[in-house]
Amino acid sequence: LVPRSTKFYAERSFTQSSYRYLLPIEWILPSIDDSDNGTRRSDEMSQMEEWWKHVAAQSSSTSQRKHQPRSGGQGQSMSSPDSPQFIKRLKQSLKATESETVPNRRSRRQAAANEKSKTNTANDSSNIDLDSDEYTNNDSSPIRLAPGRFGQLWRKRRRCWSNFAHPQLTGMASSPGHEAVWRTMDRARIVGFVDLQNNDNDDGGSERDSPNDTSTLRNMHIVLEFRADGFVVGQIPRVISALVAMTNGWIPQNFFDVATRPDAYIPSKNTAPPFLDKRLYFHTARYHFHELTGNGDENFAKTIHTESESEQNWEADLRKRLMGGATSSMNRKEEDSWLAELRDLVSPELRQLIQTFETDSIEDH
Repeated sequence: LVPRSTKFYAERSFTQSSYRYLLPIEWILPSIDDSDNGTRRSDEMSQMEEWWKHVAAQSSSTSQRKHQPRSGGQGQSMSSPDSPQFIKRLKQSLKATESETVPNRRSRRQAAANEKSKTNTANDSSNIDLDSDEYTNNDSSPIRLAPGRFGQLWRKRRRCWSNFAHPQLTGMASSPGHEAVWRTMDRARIVGFVDLQNNDNDDGGSERDSPNDTSTLRNMHIVLEFRADGFVVGQIPRVISALVAMTNGWIPQNFFDVATRPDAYIPSKNTAPPFLDKRLYFHTARYHFHELTGNGDENFAKTIHTESESEQNWEADLRKRLMGGATSSMNRKEEDSWLAELRDLVSPELRQLIQTFETDSIEDH
């Protein structure tokens, strides 16, 4: 075995980092000014009120961080309300940002055998050689994996995030030919809900206002978490913009498939105004190899776990300070203006670009 290096650099040695984002629920609800969506908004708001109370009750439970079975099990409610449609759409959009895990040869052979047994024909259309570890996309370009990562994370497919780089990154820093823009998004998920008006940790207080109230709605946020092997500067705010547009149905669900292709160029416009950064904060980093080979170094282990009560309190205080300047009337006007521009100007252009790119790809083949 190769001995573990005694040198440790926090910024260069991490194997996974995660950021969290406070997404206002109001951003992904149907527009109140859109007459076509008026009925759908009213229905989803009513559904959200019942669902939000259920989430608040669960958050107040002392066993909220313990494992709960998915079905059955004593103490688990079997009549929990279904998630609102906008939450389901958000989960689908988050899933679209994640990197797929490419199966190994054994899994590919098994899948090919199952497919062959169903169709009784050879799988000649497969773009993966069953006898090698060479992978290609539909356009015959090689699939980039993540060698050197821990466990099965190395089989995560790297995607090109150059279209999501900050505009100030020019030249090779934001070029598809630069290795730094090829990253894997390991996980994008909802990790919590907070009501900044009543309680930062949403303890389900009895004096909670109805979510149908406009002022209360402004304070309701979804906590999103993004885990990756690294991020391009400016990536997450632009991902948030795309998620908002995708969840609202303004751009198609295959947007990330097209936008992360190295041969696709999407002009950078005002999709991520500066106020989007105010809701973003770094959460934690993982050091898988050091965690497993620390030889019982408890001091190191204690620095990487972020579930202690003191750190939860610190995170709640951080959220409060982050949102202190993000809820002013001026910022809310900026948000409304940005959402209108995203819906009426940016999204139609993105749809046209995606359609043009797909048409050109079909013609090339």
